Amino acid sequence: MNAFTGQTFQMHQLISLKNVMRIIQLGRATIYNMLDPKAVTYDSNFPK
Repeated sequence: MNAFTGQTFQMHQLISLKNVMRIIQLGRATIYNMLDPKAVTYDSNFPK
């Protein structure tokens, strides 16, 4: 079951990194950099 809450999308299942890459059209390295606080492209709002 998926639900929209305001501007936040809540998903009640895990999806693979491959599917995340396809959905948001970013590469693996970019995604990992967005999760890394030491990276220039770090995004604290990016879902974990």
